[in-house]
Amino acid sequence: MPTLIRYEGFEVRIYTFDHSPPHVHVFKAGAVVRIELSSCTVTEIVGDISDRDVSARSGWSPNTRTPFDKHGEGCRRDTEPIAKDGERLARARARGVRRARDGSALVGARYNARRDTLELTFKGGGAMVIPRTLVPGLDRVTADLETPVVSPAGDALSWPARDLDVFVPGLVTRAFGNHLFAAATGRKGGRRRTKAKTVAAKLNGAKGGRPRKKLSA
Repeated sequence: MPTLIRYEGFEVRIYTFDHSPPHVHVFKAGAVVRIELSSCTVTEIVGDISDRDVSARSGWSPNTRTPFDKHGEGCRRDTEPIAKDGERLARARARGVRRARDGSALVGARYNARRDTLELTFKGGGAMVIPRTLVPGLDRVTADLETPVVSPAGDALSWPARDLDVFVPGLVTRAFGNHLFAAATGRKGGRRRTKAKTVAAKLNGAKGGRPRKKLSA
């Protein structure tokens, strides 16, 4: 998708293949902020950017139409950070740190001209090869493709000269199908320890544990 706004060093982008709810990614000097459009809520921050800059961009109001115009008047105001904003932005920064450190975060990407593929490497040590033709906007490229830029959060690939940003999980889903992610999510969910699971396990133990299976004669 194209860059929607360039203003005072900021860039507002939408990623191809991105997920719901509708949101934008605001870039500045190596940092990226994710803002949900329905509520103008900052949900994730990756990189070094001040709370004042984040608050100003979540209430964008330059003298041009913005992506916020369509989704609510409440977004279109300039704001200064207040105490409760500091707590909210701290949570957004913590989410950003977790995303950037996750094993699924992209850490490297290059175009292999001989094979006409994108080669992706991830923080967890995994790697994937995806045909260039699966990327909208690159399917008709005939000349050698430039090396893509990995987003600060490790979740997107960008080709600045082509004004193209692609959400990596969505691209992987397109290449390999939904079952790959569904299976991985299912295994992860089964291993995860939550408060509810801990309480249930204690209650079950107090009753003598799971009932033994009856052996058939």
